[in-house]
Amino acid sequence: MKAFHISFEGTHGAGKSTQARILVKHLCDYGIPTEYVKNPNGADFSKVVMDAILSQSPYKLAEILAFAACFCQTTNELVVPSMKRGICVVSDRGIGSAYAHALYRCKGAISENLFTEIMTEINKENVLFPDLTFLLSLPTEEGVARKRGDVSKNRLDVLTPDSAREALAYEKLSKKFPNWIRIGVNNSIDRIAKRIWDETTKFLWRCANEQT
Repeated sequence: MKAFHISFEGTHGAGKSTQARILVKHLCDYGIPTEYVKNPNGADFSKVVMDAILSQSPYKLAEILAFAACFCQTTNELVVPSMKRGICVVSDRGIGSAYAHALYRCKGAISENLFTEIMTEINKENVLFPDLTFLLSLPTEEGVARKRGDVSKNRLDVLTPDSAREALAYEKLSKKFPNWIRIGVNNSIDRIAKRIWDETTKFLWRCANEQT
Protein backbone atom coordinates (compact mmCIF):
# COMPACT_ATOMS: atom_id res chain seq x y z
CA MET A 1 0.00 0.00 0.00
CA LYS A 2 1.24 3.49 -0.86
CA ALA A 3 2.31 5.54 2.16
CA PHE A 4 -0.34 7.93 3.37
CA HIS A 5 -0.58 10.92 5.71
CA ILE A 6 -3.26 11.27 8.39
CA SER A 7 -3.48 14.42 10.52
CA PHE A 8 -5.33 15.47 13.65
CA GLU A 9 -6.74 18.98 13.99
CA GLY A 10 -8.63 20.83 16.71
CA THR A 11 -8.32 23.30 19.53
CA HIS A 12 -5.79 23.10 22.34
CA GLY A 13 -6.71 20.37 24.80
CA ALA A 14 -8.84 18.36 22.37
CA GLY A 15 -6.62 15.28 22.70
CA LYS A 16 -4.86 15.36 19.33
CA SER A 17 -1.52 14.01 20.60
CA THR A 18 -3.18 11.23 22.57
CA GLN A 19 -5.38 10.05 19.71
CA ALA A 20 -2.61 10.39 17.12
CA ARG A 21 -0.32 8.13 19.15
CA ILE A 22 -3.10 5.59 19.70
CA LEU A 23 -3.77 5.50 15.95
CA VAL A 24 -0.06 4.98 15.21
CA LYS A 25 -0.06 1.95 17.50
CA HIS A 26 -3.21 0.55 15.87
CA LEU A 27 -1.74 0.95 12.38
CA CYS A 28 1.58 -0.64 13.38
CA ASP A 29 -0.27 -3.55 15.04
CA TYR A 30 -2.27 -3.87 11.81
CA GLY A 31 1.02 -4.33 9.93
CA ILE A 32 1.29 -0.83 8.45
CA PRO A 33 4.63 0.89 9.27
CA THR A 34 3.66 4.28 10.68
CA GLU A 35 5.43 7.15 12.42
CA TYR A 36 4.11 9.91 14.67
CA VAL A 37 5.10 13.49 13.81
CA LYS A 38 4.48 16.52 16.00
CA ASN A 39 3.72 19.41 13.67
CA PRO A 40 4.87 22.11 13.29
CA ASN A 41 7.59 21.60 15.92
CA GLY A 42 8.76 18.06 15.23
CA ALA A 43 12.15 18.96 13.72
CA ASP A 44 14.95 20.32 15.93
CA PHE A 45 14.99 23.66 14.08
CA SER A 46 11.22 23.94 14.45
CA LYS A 47 11.34 23.23 18.19
CA VAL A 48 13.71 26.14 18.74
CA VAL A 49 11.57 28.53 16.68
CA MET A 50 8.30 27.37 18.26
CA ASP A 51 9.76 27.77 21.76
CA ALA A 52 10.51 31.38 20.88
CA ILE A 53 7.00 31.92 19.47
CA LEU A 54 5.31 30.37 22.49
CA SER A 55 7.40 32.19 25.11
CA GLN A 56 7.19 35.64 23.53
CA SER A 57 4.59 37.76 21.71
CA PRO A 58 6.07 38.68 18.33
CA TYR A 59 4.34 40.83 15.73
CA LYS A 60 1.55 38.78 14.18
CA LEU A 61 3.11 38.71 10.69
CA ALA A 62 6.44 37.59 12.17
CA GLU A 63 4.58 34.90 14.11
CA ILE A 64 2.77 33.67 10.97
CA LEU A 65 5.99 33.47 8.95
CA ALA A 66 7.86 31.72 11.78
CA PHE A 67 4.99 29.24 12.16
CA ALA A 68 5.09 28.56 8.40
CA ALA A 69 8.86 28.08 8.56
CA CYS A 70 8.37 25.42 11.23
CA PHE A 71 5.84 23.60 9.05
CA CYS A 72 8.26 23.80 6.13
CA GLN A 73 11.16 22.33 8.11
CA THR A 74 9.18 19.57 9.79
CA THR A 75 7.44 18.60 6.56
CA ASN A 76 10.63 18.38 4.54
CA GLU A 77 12.82 16.88 7.28
CA LEU A 78 10.39 14.32 8.72
CA VAL A 79 7.17 13.82 6.77
CA VAL A 80 8.47 13.69 3.19
CA PRO A 81 11.44 11.33 3.84
CA SER A 82 9.26 8.89 5.80
CA MET A 83 6.63 8.71 3.08
CA LYS A 84 9.31 8.27 0.40
CA ARG A 85 10.55 5.24 2.38
CA GLY A 86 7.03 3.84 2.36
CA ILE A 87 6.31 4.71 5.98
CA CYS A 88 2.93 6.25 6.73
CA VAL A 89 2.72 9.40 8.85
CA VAL A 90 0.22 10.40 11.51
CA SER A 91 0.71 14.04 12.47
CA ASP A 92 -0.48 16.02 15.43
CA ARG A 93 -1.64 19.11 13.48
CA GLY A 94 -1.38 19.77 9.77
CA ILE A 95 -2.31 22.30 7.11
CA GLY A 96 -5.56 23.15 8.90
CA SER A 97 -3.69 24.48 11.93
CA ALA A 98 -1.52 26.66 9.73
CA TYR A 99 -4.59 28.26 8.12
CA ALA A 100 -6.49 28.58 11.42
CA HIS A 101 -3.52 30.30 13.04
CA ALA A 102 -2.62 32.65 10.20
CA LEU A 103 -6.03 33.67 8.88
CA TYR A 104 -8.18 33.48 12.00
CA ARG A 105 -6.08 33.80 15.17
CA CYS A 106 -3.89 36.42 13.48
CA LYS A 107 -6.74 37.83 11.40
CA GLY A 108 -5.76 40.72 9.13
CA ALA A 109 -2.01 40.25 9.43
CA ILE A 110 -1.66 38.53 6.04
CA SER A 111 -3.88 38.12 3.00
CA GLU A 112 -5.29 34.69 2.22
CA ASN A 113 -3.79 34.83 -1.28
CA LEU A 114 -0.27 35.53 0.01
CA PHE A 115 -0.53 32.89 2.72
CA THR A 116 -1.79 30.31 0.21
CA GLU A 117 1.21 31.11 -2.02
CA ILE A 118 3.57 30.51 0.90
CA MET A 119 1.94 27.20 1.80
CA THR A 120 1.99 26.14 -1.86
CA GLU A 121 5.76 26.60 -1.91
CA ILE A 122 6.07 24.45 1.21
CA ASN A 123 3.80 21.83 -0.35
CA LYS A 124 6.01 20.97 -3.34
CA GLU A 125 5.96 17.29 -2.36
CA ASN A 126 2.16 17.35 -2.04
CA VAL A 127 2.04 16.01 1.53
CA LEU A 128 0.77 19.04 3.45
CA PHE A 129 -2.81 18.19 2.48
CA PRO A 130 -3.26 14.85 4.29
CA ASP A 131 -5.12 11.92 2.80
CA LEU A 132 -7.36 11.93 5.87
CA THR A 133 -7.87 14.48 8.67
CA PHE A 134 -9.65 13.97 11.97
CA LEU A 135 -11.09 17.15 13.46
CA LEU A 136 -11.45 16.62 17.20
CA SER A 137 -14.27 19.00 18.02
CA LEU A 138 -14.28 20.57 21.48
CA PRO A 139 -15.63 23.93 22.76
CA THR A 140 -12.79 26.40 23.28
CA GLU A 141 -13.66 26.96 26.93
CA GLU A 142 -13.41 23.25 27.68
CA GLY A 143 -10.11 22.94 25.85
CA VAL A 144 -8.67 25.78 27.92
CA ALA A 145 -10.02 24.18 31.11
CA ARG A 146 -8.32 20.88 30.20
CA LYS A 147 -5.01 22.69 29.87
CA ARG A 148 -5.34 24.37 33.28
CA GLY A 149 -2.49 23.20 35.48
CA ASP A 150 -0.69 21.50 32.56
CA VAL A 151 3.05 22.15 32.81
CA SER A 152 3.26 22.27 29.00
CA LYS A 153 0.69 25.07 28.84
CA ASN A 154 1.78 28.10 26.79
CA ARG A 155 0.44 31.54 25.88
CA LEU A 156 -1.70 30.08 23.05
CA ASP A 157 -3.61 27.92 25.57
CA VAL A 158 -5.35 30.94 27.11
CA LEU A 159 -8.93 31.86 26.19
CA THR A 160 -8.86 35.12 24.22
CA PRO A 161 -10.84 36.54 21.27
CA ASP A 162 -7.96 35.35 19.05
CA SER A 163 -8.11 31.77 20.33
CA ALA A 164 -11.91 31.77 20.05
CA ARG A 165 -11.64 32.77 16.37
CA GLU A 166 -9.07 30.05 15.77
CA ALA A 167 -11.32 27.42 17.36
CA LEU A 168 -14.27 28.40 15.16
CA ALA A 169 -11.99 28.27 12.12
CA TYR A 170 -11.65 24.49 12.28
CA GLU A 171 -15.35 23.97 11.64
CA LYS A 172 -15.10 26.24 8.58
CA LEU A 173 -11.92 24.57 7.36
CA SER A 174 -13.51 21.13 7.65
CA LYS A 175 -15.83 22.25 4.86
CA LYS A 176 -13.05 23.93 2.85
CA PHE A 177 -10.57 21.05 2.75
CA PRO A 178 -11.41 17.52 1.51
CA ASN A 179 -11.24 14.31 3.53
CA TRP A 180 -11.96 15.83 6.96
CA ILE A 181 -13.97 13.81 9.51
CA ARG A 182 -15.39 15.66 12.51
CA ILE A 183 -15.44 13.75 15.80
CA GLY A 184 -16.86 15.11 19.05
CA VAL A 185 -14.58 14.40 21.98
CA ASN A 186 -17.01 14.56 24.88
CA ASN A 187 -16.51 10.84 25.42
CA SER A 188 -13.94 8.46 26.85
CA ILE A 189 -10.52 8.22 25.22
CA ASP A 190 -11.17 4.58 24.31
CA ARG A 191 -14.52 5.31 22.63
CA ILE A 192 -13.04 8.21 20.65
CA ALA A 193 -10.13 5.98 19.61
CA LYS A 194 -12.54 3.28 18.47
CA ARG A 195 -14.49 5.76 16.32
CA ILE A 196 -11.23 6.98 14.78
CA TRP A 197 -10.08 3.42 14.09
CA ASP A 198 -13.44 2.56 12.51
CA GLU A 199 -13.11 5.53 10.15
CA THR A 200 -9.47 4.67 9.44
CA THR A 201 -10.32 1.09 8.46
CA LYS A 202 -12.92 2.47 6.01
CA PHE A 203 -10.17 4.69 4.59
CA LEU A 204 -7.78 1.72 4.31
CA TRP A 205 -10.47 -0.28 2.54
CA ARG A 206 -10.98 2.52 0.00
CA CYS A 207 -7.22 2.76 -0.57
CA ALA A 208 -6.97 -1.00 -1.17
CA ASN A 209 -9.85 -0.93 -3.66
CA GLU A 210 -8.34 2.03 -5.53
CA GLN A 211 -5.06 0.17 -5.97
CA THR A 212 -6.60 -3.04 -7.34
